[in-house]
Amino acid sequence: LAGQIAADLAATERGCVGRYLAERGEIEALQGELGCADAVLGELQELLGGFRADLSGISADIRQLQTSSLSMSRKLGNRAALDRLLTGYLDEAVVSPAVAEAVLRGGVDERFRACVRELSRAHRYLSGRGPEGSALGLVPCDLPSGREVLAHADKLRLTAVAKTRE
Repeated sequence: LAGQIAADLAATERGCVGRYLAERGEIEALQGELGCADAVLGELQELLGGFRADLSGISADIRQLQTSSLSMSRKLGNRAALDRLLTGYLDEAVVSPAVAEAVLRGGVDERFRACVRELSRAHRYLSGRGPEGSALGLVPCDLPSGREVLAHADKLRLTAVAKTRE
């Protein structure tokens, strides 16, 4: 029985070697194709690794841009709020050159009286006696600019009083 098995094994081995030799060209071609496919897959893996690194960099850039955008938006909002506050302050506190000119050089007429009313309104605001207060809760004459404009407004008021007594 052992001899029979050895003979069958030898016949099978010869058959396999014969088939291998017959198919050898195709096996070597297949082995070459597998080597090429391995090389392509290696390059693809390297390319995908670079792509992943690029995406990580882009993701970090997007996060940084979002942070910058939020910061700029907050700054813009603060500037807009400050603009509203300053515009309100200037609208109330500033005496226009036309009002000053009318009080200093104009005659006592209806325009003069309108300019004196405008001057009185600004003076009340600047001195903190007006119905409207500062948007920040500050008395305008406590601010350096408020004190300066109030001094000019006082001079204009004294000029207006002197003119009306003439």
